[in-house]
Amino acid sequence: MTDESRLYVTSVSEFNRQSVNHGNKEWVGGEVHTNNVENIWSFMNLGIHGIYHQINVKHLQAYCNGFSYRYNSRDKKDGERFNFAT
Repeated sequence: MTDESRLYVTSVSEFNRQSVNHGNKEWVGGEVHTNNVENIWSFMNLGIHGIYHQINVKHLQAYCNGFSYRYNSRDKKDGERFNFAT
């Protein structure tokens, strides 16, 4: 699921691409939306600017892994998250 950007037309041609047209103020089309990916980008952006202030490209995958874990376990309490990670 993507927005209407032409960047996706050729790069994801092997997938069943469905999109919404933000240019026409369409945010949801049935079950099609981009809310989840926008949420994770917002989460990462806040973390980078609010916690790390800058990141090193050498460790970019580690940052992404950490943000992904925190985002996917955001409904858990800190103690539960700690016990699961150890």
